[in-house]
Amino acid sequence: MIANLPSAARKLAALTLALLLWTGQAQAERIVIDPGHGGTDPGGTGTGMQEKDVVLDTSLRFRDLLEADTADTQGGGSWQVSLTRDTDVFVSLAARSAYANSINADRFMSIHANAFGTASANGTETFSASEGGQSAPLRNLVQEEMIAAWGLTNRGNKTAGFSVLVNTAMPAVLHELAFITNPTDAAKLASPAERQHAAVAHMRALQRHFGIVPYLPGAQPDPESGSLLVVVLDPASLALANAVVSIDGDQVGQSDDSGELLIEALSTGEHLVAVHASNFEDAEQVTDVVANEVGNLVFTLSATPESGNEPPGNSGACDSPSPECSPPGDDGVGGGCSSAGGTSSTGLTLLLLAICLCVSRRKRLAFAAR
Repeated sequence: MIANLPSAARKLAALTLALLLWTGQAQAERIVIDPGHGGTDPGGTGTGMQEKDVVLDTSLRFRDLLEADTADTQGGGSWQVSLTRDTDVFVSLAARSAYANSINADRFMSIHANAFGTASANGTETFSASEGGQSAPLRNLVQEEMIAAWGLTNRGNKTAGFSVLVNTAMPAVLHELAFITNPTDAAKLASPAERQHAAVAHMRALQRHFGIVPYLPGAQPDPESGSLLVVVLDPASLALANAVVSIDGDQVGQSDDSGELLIEALSTGEHLVAVHASNFEDAEQVTDVVANEVGNLVFTLSATPESGNEPPGNSGACDSPSPECSPPGDDGVGGGCSSAGGTSSTGLTLLLLAICLCVSRRKRLAFAAR
């Protein structure tokens, strides 16, 4: 069909097609999922289970969700998913990171389960190599979503020099689902339904990390509801955690370490949003929630005169468009999974590129700069 067009039109059509193909490929994030241990390395053992089996099943569920998310055009994101292992085989630590590096992965997500000699050790924790870059924000979201999904003890967001974290060239996190040696934790690990919830939590964290509205593949959007991202800042425009957010007089949650709280399934129409934080002046704002869209509401709070914080600024809100073993936790318990091992051509090109970039974002709804 392109061959039948005039020469100039053929060039424009070919350029447009090339740009569409390029942007279509660029929008798919390449994710490597790393199920810990495997084969001759069972990982942690306890309560009749082996870590290698639990984390493989959870990882396969996570992969299936990301593939379903890619295929679902109603929401969510687009992903190219690879696993360091998808069967019960041994893969060395060096081979895991080398594989992710060889395919130029965008993110590396390793999934483990903890074990300890004392059954009282319990809870969920997530690691990055450092507090810098994009690894720590992804780590924080994984931990937040898993605490919400399983409700186990929050052992926190931590840093560690694990091999798969320091030897990967892309942002990487390592998550410890729970303790396989603790009866309460083990009940979650043993349940196929709970493993599915863990997989969904990892997908939600990844979606939020890339600025995508959390979406469960196959879900139908509610035409009568929308979402709202509330961002709370201090007078120096720094993120303010633990600020209490209320909608129409009802508390709905607190801001996280990034100063953010995403509120979903809000009825459409006007809502009064209020924010309260210790040592800061309360603030409120009326905002309009639009069906199937995510609003963005930013609060910059003023310090109270007696707080001793920075001088008050402007307040109010504004709408805007194996050896993988954990170090001892705060409770003194050593964590970690135990292991034995006619126009201007330049202007026209730029216009086409802009159009193609807009088309390629069919599944994304960016709601905040990350």
